[in-house]
Amino acid sequence: QKLPHPRALTPRHRLQRPADMAPRVSAPALTATKPQGFILRYLPCLRSMIVKAVLKARIMPPREEVTTSPAKLGIEFKDVDIMSTDGVRLSAWEIVVPGSTKLIIVNHPLMCTRAGVTKGLDMVSVDYMPMYKILVDAGYSVITYDQRAQGLSDGGIGKTRIGPKDVPCGVGATEWQDFVGVLRYVDNHPTLAKASIGVYGQCMGANAVMLAAVKAPSDFAKVRCMVAMQPTLSLKMMSRMTKIKVGADIAMEVDDISDKEYGIRAVDSATNVKSVTVPIMFVQMRGDVYTEDEWGSDSQTLFESCPSSEKEMLWLGPKEAKGFGSCKRFESYEYFNTHPEDLLQFYAKHM
Repeated sequence: QKLPHPRALTPRHRLQRPADMAPRVSAPALTATKPQGFILRYLPCLRSMIVKAVLKARIMPPREEVTTSPAKLGIEFKDVDIMSTDGVRLSAWEIVVPGSTKLIIVNHPLMCTRAGVTKGLDMVSVDYMPMYKILVDAGYSVITYDQRAQGLSDGGIGKTRIGPKDVPCGVGATEWQDFVGVLRYVDNHPTLAKASIGVYGQCMGANAVMLAAVKAPSDFAKVRCMVAMQPTLSLKMMSRMTKIKVGADIAMEVDDISDKEYGIRAVDSATNVKSVTVPIMFVQMRGDVYTEDEWGSDSQTLFESCPSSEKEMLWLGPKEAKGFGSCKRFESYEYFNTHPEDLLQFYAKHM
């Protein structure tokens, strides 16, 4: 007898699921907001690829072009090269204000240069030129430099490399040598050697300055005060960022491979800040999803861990006294372009 096509079977003809058989379990649903987390969990090969991509973004970030200069705002300056303590050439701008006895050393976050960035984190652009103009008009000389493997400084790996050898970006873990190199350059400068020094460190740059206090205390002793713009707990920030961007916390995996292949671990600013005893002002965007969660803010943790007897905390954000921005991290880097009062008061008090 010819059997009917399965689609022609009535419900009573179809096989019934025994009552004692375990119920079907649906596969985990891919949510519309975080499908990556599911994918990374069940596809190890893809997870490995993402880990390597995150590592590449940290160790060999894309070069941001430096397409402007202080001359844009009528500021006289010199292009100079400064050597880090481990022999990496750093490209810098030197702005000397005639008669000034005060110098601010400025560095930058990852993804940026001494000029800023056209499309930074979350597509936010940054322009540092107005802040330089404000500092110069207030009588401060300025040295601002591209950290290794970024901007026009030597370093980088493969296609991002400038100079005679591969030098990875350390995201603050190796850039302390850049900062100390700048301090020693100033020490031998015909005009700036006797100037009192203030620092403006940003994100990984702030972390690098704190590490310099640990690694080179005699050099750091020349620093009179420091502004720490959004310093980070590097591993925790990477943890949050990978959760947000790829749907899974792969920070430890990235850190382990970074250590294995380049000898670089995420910088431990919670420990390093304990060596910073100079007057310091922490600045942080409240609601920054990369450094703040239900357990607190990284900047608040660093503020509380810092032993300085003269420390301040300046919170930024749309709900603060001076409403600013929309809680995006990179917005903070232009805050002093339009609200310089706290910055100038801090430097005037401590320099």
